[in-house]
Parts: sequence; C-alpha cells; structure tokens
Amino acid sequence: MLLPLALPDSPASNGLVWIGLGGAMEASLRVPFAQSRHARAAFNALRVDPEPKRSGVKRELGVQEAGSDGGAALEVKFHASDPRALRVSLNSFLDLLSLVVDTILKFDA
Repeated sequence: MLLPLALPDSPASNGLVWIGLGGAMEASLRVPFAQSRHARAAFNALRVDPEPKRSGVKRELGVQEAGSDGGAALEVKFHASDPRALRVSLNSFLDLLSLVVDTILKFDA
C-alpha cells in the first residue's frame, strides 16, 4: 500500500511522492510542453542517461500526447527503497531537464 505525501488535487505541483509501508517509495512528475515535438525531444535527450544500477532507483520515462492542441507531457516515475537515493536521482533528473528545456527555448525558433 502506498501513501501520498502530497494530495493529488494540489494545484501547487504536477508531481507526487508516494511512500510505501514497506519502505518502497515512488515519485511521479508530469512536465507539460506546448508542442509535442518538444516533449519528444526532451524524452529522447533524457532517455539515454539511465539510472546507475547500484543506486537502486528505477526510472520510467514516457510521453503522453495531449490531443488535438498539439501539446504533450513528459511523464517520469521513479521507484526506490532509499529516500536519499530517490532525492539524488530526482535532483539529477531535474538538472538535466532544466538543461534540455533551456536548450529547446534557445534553439527552437
């Protein structure tokens, strides 16, 4: 059984962290993009950098198409048993995501 650390209805965040009773943790992020090609570019840039096996963190990455408006969202889910490893993995991923978004904004005309 997983318990939410943040309420799903919370307007403050697109992400949730779930804590399992057995120590298992899960963090989910949803990053919306105005254009689906930007979400796919971020997906392709971030998928090539897997989590180190010794960290004990597993990451699932995908793109959710929004529909006819052309937007999409990058969805990522982290699974870990150690909160420190989850934090380090999330921080690293967000640093890389920030770099990808900055690159898209700078070079996409």
